[in-house]
Amino acid sequence: MLVLAAMATTNPWGARGATLTWIKFGSGNFNGSGNWFPSAVPGPNDYVSFEVGSGNPYTVTFPGNDLAIGGGGGSGSGAANYSTRYLRIRDAGVTFDGSTQAFKGSSTYAVTSTDQGESNRSIIIGLFSGDNAQLNLNHSGIVCCGGFSSLSGVAATLGDGVNSSGALNVGYGQFNVTGSDFTQRQLIVGKHGAGAINVFNGADVNVTGFNSTTSLGRYADGSGAVDIGGLGSTWTSANNLWVGENGSGAVTVHDGGSLWTSGAGGDYSAILGVFAGSTGTANVTGVGSTWTNGTALRVGNSGDGQLVISNGGVLNHTVFYRPITIESPNGSSALVTGAGSQLNTPGTIYVGSTGKGSLAVLGGGHVTTGAATIRALNTGRGDILVAGQNSQLDVTAGALTIGLPEPGFAIAPATLTINTGGLVNVAHDIYLKNGGTIDLQDGTLAVEAIRDGDESTEEYRGFLNFAGGTLHATEIYGNVVNDGGTMAPGRTLLGRTEIFGNYVQDAAATLALDIGGTLATTLHDILVVGGDTKLGGLLELDLVNSFLPTAQQTFHVVESLTAIDGVFDNVANGERLATADGIGSFLVNYGADSQFGEFSVVLSDFQANAPSADFDGDGDVDGDDLAQWSAGFGKNGADALPSGGSNLNHVANGSDFLNWQRQYRGVAAPSAVTSTPEPTALLLCCLCVSGFGVRRIVLARRG
Repeated sequence: MLVLAAMATTNPWGARGATLTWIKFGSGNFNGSGNWFPSAVPGPNDYVSFEVGSGNPYTVTFPGNDLAIGGGGGSGSGAANYSTRYLRIRDAGVTFDGSTQAFKGSSTYAVTSTDQGESNRSIIIGLFSGDNAQLNLNHSGIVCCGGFSSLSGVAATLGDGVNSSGALNVGYGQFNVTGSDFTQRQLIVGKHGAGAINVFNGADVNVTGFNSTTSLGRYADGSGAVDIGGLGSTWTSANNLWVGENGSGAVTVHDGGSLWTSGAGGDYSAILGVFAGSTGTANVTGVGSTWTNGTALRVGNSGDGQLVISNGGVLNHTVFYRPITIESPNGSSALVTGAGSQLNTPGTIYVGSTGKGSLAVLGGGHVTTGAATIRALNTGRGDILVAGQNSQLDVTAGALTIGLPEPGFAIAPATLTINTGGLVNVAHDIYLKNGGTIDLQDGTLAVEAIRDGDESTEEYRGFLNFAGGTLHATEIYGNVVNDGGTMAPGRTLLGRTEIFGNYVQDAAATLALDIGGTLATTLHDILVVGGDTKLGGLLELDLVNSFLPTAQQTFHVVESLTAIDGVFDNVANGERLATADGIGSFLVNYGADSQFGEFSVVLSDFQANAPSADFDGDGDVDGDDLAQWSAGFGKNGADALPSGGSNLNHVANGSDFLNWQRQYRGVAAPSAVTSTPEPTALLLCCLCVSGFGVRRIVLARRG
C-alpha cells in the first residue's frame, strides 16, 4: 500500500482531478468508493489506474440504472453513463462488466481527455516496461439487459512501454476511438511493446475519426495484432489502417468476422508494411469472413506486406479510382486460395514495379478486377500465377498489361503464369510489352486480343510461351509458336482467331476446332494466319450445338496467307478424321496436293457412323445392354448410359431401344441422321424389366 500511496500523491498529469487506484483484492463495483485509494467514486476529471499487484483476475462491475417496467412504473432511465478523464490498465486480468441483476439498463464508460498525443492520451493498456496488462469487455449477467455496452476515448495505446504488453478483448458491446487529427495515431496497437485487440462474440470496434490513423507496430520495437472472429464481430476503421508501421503488424479476420475500412487519407489508406524494416500481414479466412475496403490498399510499401485470402474468405475492394498495389523493395505478396475465396475490385490491381510483388490464385480461388498491370523496372519484379482446379482470374473492364517500360528505367521480368486447372479470362486485351511474358503451361487463357497496346505499333513485344494449356483469342498481333498446347479459335466456344504473324504448331500441340454450323466464326471455328503456317501435332474436331453435317457441306477451318507447310500427325491430306465424340468423320484436305488449294485446311464429305447399342461398352449387344438402358431410362448424363447411347446424347430414350432391338436381332442399324420414332408409353413401361423379361421379349419376336 505504500507504493499506492506514493502514486496517489504524485500526479504527473497536474491538477486535473484525483488519481484513483483500484485497491480491492478481487471484484467490485466501479462506483464503490471503498474499492479505490484514496476512497472516492471516480468522476469525469479523475485519473483512474488499475495497477500491477493484485495477482489475480477480477471483474469491475458498472451497475446500470433500473429499467422502467410496465409503461413507466420503474424508477430509472435504464442506461448508466460513467466517465473519467484517463484510464490506465496495468493488471493482467481486468474485466469490465455490466450489471448482473435483473431489470437493469446498460452501462457506458467514456474516457474524456481530448489529448491525442502519444505520451498523455486518454486510454493506455500496458503502460510501463514489464507490464502485462489485459482488459476484457464482457457481460456475464442476464442476456437481455444490464450489459457493459461501450468503452470510448479519443485515443488509445496498447503496449506503450518497452517490453510491455497490452491486450484488449472485446467480447461484448463496443470499443470506440473517436479522435480526428491527421498528425496523430489515434489507436496504437503495439507502440514499443506488444499490443493486441481481439474482437469476438459479435462485438464491435470502431475508429471513427475522419482524419484518424490506426497503427499496428508503431515503432521498430513494437508489434500489434488484431483478431476479428465470429459471426457479427466487426472492426470499422474510418480512415488510415497501417498494419506494420515501423514494427510488425497483423490483422486476422476469421469465422464470419468483418473488417470495414474507408477513408480519404491519400492514395494508400490501408497499408501492409509501411516504412522500411516493417512487416504487415492480413488474413481473411473462412466462409463468411469479409474485408470490405473503400480506400486504396497497398500490400507492401517501404516495408513488406502479405495478404492471404483463404478457405472461403472474401475481400471486396469497392472503389474503382483507388488501386490495389502489391510490391515492396524486398518483396510483397497476395494469395487467394481455396474454394469460395475471392478478391474483387472494379478498379486496377498493380503487381510489381521498382519493387517486387506477386499475386497467386490457387486451389479454387477467384480474383475479379477491372484491370491489372504486371510491371517490373530496375531490380523489381512482377508475377501473377493462376493454378489449381477452378482457380480463376477475371479482368472485366480494361486491359491486362504485362510489362510496362518507362524511360530511364531498366526492364525487368513481368510474368503471367497459367498452370494446371487455372483460367485467366480477359474480356478485352492483353498488352504484352517489353519484358512481359505470358507463360501458358496448362489451364486456359481466354482473351480478346494480344497486342502491344502502343499507338505506334500493334505487334506485341514481349514473349508468348505457349507450352501447354488452351489458348482462346480473337486476335494475336505477332507470331505464335504452339509448343504443346491447344489452339482453340475464338474467345469463347465458337469463333475466329486471326494471327497477324506466323503460326507454328509443333509435334506435341493441338488445333481444336468446334463445328456447329456452316457459317465461319459464328457457327464454326476458323483460324486465319496472316503469315506462314506450319502444321504438326494433332487436329481435333468436335461437333457442337447438336449439329450434324451433311456430306455435301464444306468447312474452311484454316486460312493462311502463304502455302500451308507440314502435316498433322493424326491425319494427312485426303484422309478421314473422326470427330472426338465418335459421331462421324470428315475428309480433311490441306497442303500442296489439296483439291481446295494449298492455302486452306478444309473439311468435307462428312460421314456419320452407325449408332451402337453396346450401352455397357463390353464389345457386344445383348440383354445386358437392355438392362443398362432400362436402369437409365429417364435420366440424363453418365447416369443414364455411360457410353452415351446409340445416338451419343447421353439420354436413355426410345431411339436407343429401337437401335438395340435392330442390332440384337442382326438388322442393319439406321443412319445417324434418320429420325426414329419414340415407342409408346405402354411399350416403354413393359421394357423396364428384369433379365427374365428381356428373354421373353426376344423369344416372342423370334417366334
